[in-house]
Amino acid sequence: MAPQITIVDPDAIDKAIKNPFKMEVLFKSKDGAAVDFKSFQAFYGLLKLDITSRLMQEAEKTSTGIKLSNVNVPSGSHRILLRIKDSQNRLAEKQISFKVE
Repeated sequence: MAPQITIVDPDAIDKAIKNPFKMEVLFKSKDGAAVDFKSFQAFYGLLKLDITSRLMQEAEKTSTGIKLSNVNVPSGSHRILLRIKDSQNRLAEKQISFKVE
């Protein structure tokens, strides 16, 4: 099974978020495989613009995922596709959508 991607914070991503906000994403591997952090990618919007390097400049890498603090994005609706692989090259994807007031 592919790794699992879980959004921990904000805990109510289905409600409108106010700037600045925090975001925490957890990665959990399965079947004894390790998460390959080097494979992490983040894409923004319908055009899937690669925002990986920009996001990682602001992120704190933890043993279980990434944390972002003081996230400040323009008001409106946003969509981000997250991808990560494990040591067995299994790909996980999670799309998150959120609205900022």
